[in-house]
Amino acid sequence: MSIFSYVKSHVFVVSTAGVCLIIIAILAGRKASEKTPPPNTSGIPTVITQNAAAFRSGSFAVAAQGNVESHMQADLKSQVSAPVSLIDVGIGDTVYPGQLILELQNTDIRAQLEAARAAVTTAASAYSTTRETAVNSVKSGYLAADTAVHGQVDPIILNAVGTTPQLYSFITDAALANKIRNERTDLTTTFMTWQAEVQSLNASSSDSEIHTAIQMSESDLDSVRALLDDISQAINQAATITTTSNLALLTAWQTTLSAGRTAVSGARTSLSALEPSFQPASGGGSTARSGVIAAEANVQAAQAQLEKTLITSPITGKISALPLRQGELASPSTLLATVIGDTTNLEIKAFVSGDDLSRVKVGDPVEISPTVSGTVSNVAPSVDPTTRKAEVDIDVNDSPHSGLVIGDNISVSINTHLDGGTGQTVSYIVPIQDIKILPNEAYVLSVDRNSQIQKNDVTLGQIQGDFVQVVSGLNDSMNIVTPVYELDIGEKVNVQ
Repeated sequence: MSIFSYVKSHVFVVSTAGVCLIIIAILAGRKASEKTPPPNTSGIPTVITQNAAAFRSGSFAVAAQGNVESHMQADLKSQVSAPVSLIDVGIGDTVYPGQLILELQNTDIRAQLEAARAAVTTAASAYSTTRETAVNSVKSGYLAADTAVHGQVDPIILNAVGTTPQLYSFITDAALANKIRNERTDLTTTFMTWQAEVQSLNASSSDSEIHTAIQMSESDLDSVRALLDDISQAINQAATITTTSNLALLTAWQTTLSAGRTAVSGARTSLSALEPSFQPASGGGSTARSGVIAAEANVQAAQAQLEKTLITSPITGKISALPLRQGELASPSTLLATVIGDTTNLEIKAFVSGDDLSRVKVGDPVEISPTVSGTVSNVAPSVDPTTRKAEVDIDVNDSPHSGLVIGDNISVSINTHLDGGTGQTVSYIVPIQDIKILPNEAYVLSVDRNSQIQKNDVTLGQIQGDFVQVVSGLNDSMNIVTPVYELDIGEKVNVQ
């Protein structure tokens, strides 16, 4: 097993060993400088105890690195991979919202956009033609039906001209005659409603209105065709029993009806072919318009891609950074420009480890330097999976007089007011000499009622100079022995 594999699989042991080495060095230095206490003639060691409350601290700092930024600062990053083709501003220039800062190579995208726009024009023209055809077909259908009924059927079944008899005088099937009368009567009301629908239809009618008119016309044309079929049947029946003198008349009627039926059937076929184009589509609108919608979507997609290559300012401010030069390649997430809108209202974007994230809260005070302080204004909800760190935003108090410069990388100390993420409002910062630290454990000593040394396990946090954080295992009522070395668990002692 390599040393790296061992370290990876024994993180706690290695970390504890490291802490031990640091503590041993500190204790060795202290031991050398201490004076030898007077000899104890009783044979029972005398110890000093210290109440743990003396080591209690209301906060434990979290160290973090961060960059000084403006509260009104825009870091503009690339969303695509392309070389810089144009830089339209310089460092220090004032820019305004929407103003072009630089442009990435986009010749191919502009060509795609133009092609998409041309496709919209073509689709819109086809859509307009389909609508016009549908409106005209509805009107043509009504006209064909009107001609067939009022111009061709009515003279046959209603109007006796001179000595020419009505069709009813030839019909021997009473049921068929009544059916023809009822169908013609019903068509009187049908034509009134149908005519109103047709007259309201125009170029500005919606696809839904056109669809309704088509469906109405199809139904009404079916009714007219049914009437024509029944009259044709009556004529055929009459032709089998009539005299030779009337046969020519019946033949002429049949020819007239045939022409009307052909016109009505043709109109019905045209409308049937158009109806699917005006049925509601899943994406909204009609099927006829779906081609236009798809073409417009392609334009929007190409426009969105083009906009990713046009880097514009979102705020009013000054250009503080232009990292790339013309011709250099920008990759996704590459910083292209920084615009600073206010140099007096500063913040620090700091980053804390995942272990410390739970201890940092909005409102925690921050020490930026001996004379500059701040306050946590925002804490990221989670750790970045790549860096294993979380962003913490810090407002700088009295920014104009802080002496901080935008772009500086600085260390900060966040006063968390929390103990190791446990939610307790106190922590203990104990001298290293008062804690026994071994490779797999750490503990402090206390004296029980029988005046014997008692072991109390503790969990350690971070080391701060000659002190170490105790995360758990202590409470304010505990008296701990100081220092811990040269004492054995269970040993009898005198408490000074």
